[in-house]
Amino acid sequence: MLIFISVTCLYLIGLASTKIDTVIVPGSKSNAWFIASQVSAQLHWSMTRNLTWFIEYGHFFTGDFLRQSTPGKSINYWTGWLDIRF
Repeated sequence: MLIFISVTCLYLIGLASTKIDTVIVPGSKSNAWFIASQVSAQLHWSMTRNLTWFIEYGHFFTGDFLRQSTPGKSINYWTGWLDIRF
C-alpha cells in the first residue's frame, strides 16, 4: 500500500494571455490573485497485478479571490476508483 500527500496552490497568472471559452467566476468583484489551495492524501492498494484500488481525501481552502468574488467556502471531499489494466 502506498500513501501520497500533495499540496496545490492556484493563482491567477497570465489569465489575459490564455484562451478561455467560458468565464466561471468574473473577476470584477476582486483584485486578489490567490484563488485557492488544496491538500490531498491518496491511498493506492495493489490488489493484484492488474487491479489497483485508489482512495483520496482532499480539502479545498478558498483564497481571497474566491472569498471576494463568490460566497466561496472551503470544502472536503472523498473519492475512490478502481484501476483495471488489460
